[in-house]
Amino acid sequence: GEAERLCVRLRSCAETAPGAVSDAMVRLGEADLGTQILIAQFLGIVAAPEAALPLLCAARDDEALAEVALGALTGLGTAGEEQIDAAWNTLDGDLHLLACQALGRGRGARGAARLVIALDEADPTLRAAAARALASRGDTSAAAALVRSISSSRRREGSGSRGRTRGSGYRKHIGTAEGQDSTAGSRAA
Repeated sequence: GEAERLCVRLRSCAETAPGAVSDAMVRLGEADLGTQILIAQFLGIVAAPEAALPLLCAARDDEALAEVALGALTGLGTAGEEQIDAAWNTLDGDLHLLACQALGRGRGARGAARLVIALDEADPTLRAAAARALASRGDTSAAAALVRSISSSRRREGSGSRGRTRGSGYRKHIGTAEGQDSTAGSRAA
């Protein structure tokens, strides 16, 4: 339809004027929210792989922008996943979490591999984000890595000074009859 014709024209313009993409990437970090949303959409439509990191950075600026930027990033496909993977070691904690979200929407092998590697990161929040992302991909080949990660996390947490894993009361919560809180006594101690 008409939307697809417009997208084709935008891609053609971006190919003939590569400066438009680089200018858009710069403006993405400077513009007002409405313009940022339009730029993120433009970058997603033209599918410029070099826009992956600017889109990822923009995703942390605003909740509304995050959804559009992550959607545009997903639209970059495996090229976007490759850009994220290549830059992984330069990303900060917030960008790692957003990268997990983006990779969780993808289907490329390199994105899945990066998420599996992230299961072994020291930060438990990052490990959890990677696990959620792998689960959202629905890739059953990652099941073994997820189980290994959970086991490793339990061992790491269990080796702390308290000698009790954070999840050690989990079974108590699962089987609580009639909604009674079986941990009430242990919290008072």
